[in-house]
Amino acid sequence: MVPAKTVAQMARVKPGGTIAVLNRVPGIVESLGLPDDVAFVRTQKAQLVFLFVRNHSRLEARMPPVRGVAGSHRRSCVKWSAL
Repeated sequence: MVPAKTVAQMARVKPGGTIAVLNRVPGIVESLGLPDDVAFVRTQKAQLVFLFVRNHSRLEARMPPVRGVAGSHRRSCVKWSAL
């Protein structure tokens, strides 16, 4: 049986990487399996942006502004579920 990958592994978060977390949900960020030396930075400086939303309509509303701030050269990990 192949072990399950963490969200951080699926998003290819590298040690020493920089990420931004928008709409942080208590306890969720800690469960992503991030490397210990990941730096949390502003969206404009992040290599990867995690955006947490409660429903699809909020995702549609928030994605264009996030992409505008983050820039097209940054990656976004889009994963949503009703919390």
